[in-house]
Amino acid sequence: MARQQTNLAEAPSVDEAKEPGRLLLLTAKIGPDILLLALFSALLLVLGLIFRAGIHLKEGAILLPSALALGFFAVAFVTSRGNLREKVREILRDWLPFVGLNFVYQNLRMYTGLIRPVPIDPALDRADRALFGGTSPTLWMGHVQTPILTDLMALAYGLYFILPLTLIALLYFRHRREDLRELQLAIVMVFLAGFLLFILFPAGPPRFYGPLRPLFDPPQLTSYFGVWEWSQSAWDSVNPVKIYASFPSLHCALAMVTFLYACRFSDLLKRRFVIPAVVGPLCASLWLSTVYLRHHWVVDVLAGWMLGLLCFKASRMLEDSIRPVRRAMRRRAP
Repeated sequence: MARQQTNLAEAPSVDEAKEPGRLLLLTAKIGPDILLLALFSALLLVLGLIFRAGIHLKEGAILLPSALALGFFAVAFVTSRGNLREKVREILRDWLPFVGLNFVYQNLRMYTGLIRPVPIDPALDRADRALFGGTSPTLWMGHVQTPILTDLMALAYGLYFILPLTLIALLYFRHRREDLRELQLAIVMVFLAGFLLFILFPAGPPRFYGPLRPLFDPPQLTSYFGVWEWSQSAWDSVNPVKIYASFPSLHCALAMVTFLYACRFSDLLKRRFVIPAVVGPLCASLWLSTVYLRHHWVVDVLAGWMLGLLCFKASRMLEDSIRPVRRAMRRRAP
């Protein structure tokens, strides 16, 4: 009996019983989000060499994520009771992929239209009409459009970044770093997959589609408080690929990821129903706004939902395989 207990005590733990492969070890060390971003950047570089597309450095590509990172630095400085240097390093690591994503996005215009010069807008219009018995849902929305509703839809559309960033902030302040990494990985996956689909299937929003524009009633959306006009001007000014980035809808994909993780991390608050109950209707209003405001075809919305669901599943699976390796590496660190 004593011999059996000794053998059990000497037995390796689950994490140590099987040595992870080199690829898994590299992924855990570097981070799957940074690794995916590096691979995607390499793909763009190859495409650029093949199709002779230029790369441009733009300061605007890093302003938003850098400003957000500085905000977290300030909070870390004020609230830190431990190693400030370690906290700053963690924030830098967490925000590096978002800086990279913004840089890729600003340069995406040079690549859209290279592989497929002709946009797929007519196919998306036909698909929408086929789904709704010959009726265009974008045109049908004219029956319910009012200035005040347009303002509300513009506000809902603007929740694109606010919703996931709020969930990220909650995870950060609850010190749920592993859950934070999983959510960030899903967001990176959504953007990279969306960027690739923009290159393969360039498409513009319905409001720019020539055959549809004369049929809009009203011809131009108007708002009561001016929110629509102001927000639309802002979106168009910062979007370098607005006529090539409709399929899939990244607004819908990111909102789907946010909603799924709001359900998964509902224990961030004592009353678990609060986060899904708040995030759910906000995401639904955002999804509706994409068609109401003539930004996306319904097919774009469906593709965005599917992309968000796939990235949610893929991020969970990948992080579940990496977590034990990452923990073992931390235990071995001096």
